[in-house]
Amino acid sequence: MDDIARMLQELSDEEVGDTFEDFDSDSDLSDENIDYDNFDSDSEQNISDEEVEAMYTDELYYTGKDKVRIKKGHHANVLELWANDGTGIEITRAVMSYKRFLFITRCLRFDDRSTRAVRRKFDKLSAIRSFLDSFVNNSRASYNMSEFTTIDEMLHPFRGRCQWIQYIPSKPAKYGIKMYALCDAKYFYTSNLEVYCGKQPEGPYDNSNAPMEIVKRLVTDIEKSNRNLTTDNYYTSIPLAEYLMQKQITLVGTLKKNKREIPPEFLPHKNKAVSSSIFGFQKDKMLTSYVPRKNKTVILLSTMHEKGRSLIILLKARNNHGL
Repeated sequence: MDDIARMLQELSDEEVGDTFEDFDSDSDLSDENIDYDNFDSDSEQNISDEEVEAMYTDELYYTGKDKVRIKKGHHANVLELWANDGTGIEITRAVMSYKRFLFITRCLRFDDRSTRAVRRKFDKLSAIRSFLDSFVNNSRASYNMSEFTTIDEMLHPFRGRCQWIQYIPSKPAKYGIKMYALCDAKYFYTSNLEVYCGKQPEGPYDNSNAPMEIVKRLVTDIEKSNRNLTTDNYYTSIPLAEYLMQKQITLVGTLKKNKREIPPEFLPHKNKAVSSSIFGFQKDKMLTSYVPRKNKTVILLSTMHEKGRSLIILLKARNNHGL
């Protein structure tokens, strides 16, 4: 890596010259997933694979860890990383100049722009599809999930131009891009995810956005593994529990109170005592109605009830922190 750093230091601002100022960000790029070229007709100098690798390993990964520690992560101004008054991060200046970093960032593209219009006819995520699929496939192949998993939606903060920006007032960011993710409830690793972009055009990506269908697609890697899945009341249902049992996955999750399978005795009532519980059993499923405070009832469904009654409530509270 030292040899790469010395090589990249020689790529000074002067070598970039007016190319950076004249660069057209809409120019086409020429590789399948990540394309890069400086498109300077007066220069034969292209961006090398080693330079891109150095930028992402040294500049973005290592300096990202430093920024989280001392500069509040993404709130830091990029120019501050190259400061030479003692407040910057030394590795950034060792790898490449500030202008070179911006130039390479502007050159990167994650798909073939010349074919994007055709692919967009059947895929709203055509601009990032190849990169997204590679990222998800690597995440799925690189980690063995623990016995407890969870599925929920997360909101990536974003307020730019996008057709499927979501507003979720309960989330900290409120506005952003919604993703459905399967995570390890113990170690918080994201194994599988889907980006929500509304109704897709007819084609290979036209999948149902129904909660049960989302869970079916996300849990394919943990089928037949006897793992447990924790969900909230958006996903949990009796049909989902029965489907997961066929796939040898147990389920613990809260239920919406409008489900027709819930007996009237399990629903909220003003006469129910605080901290009281009611348990109901049917074959290999257990229903729990718990009163955390007056006039409030939480209904839990479990297919791993042999572990004990009180454990169900504790398990749901713990595993729900996976996202």
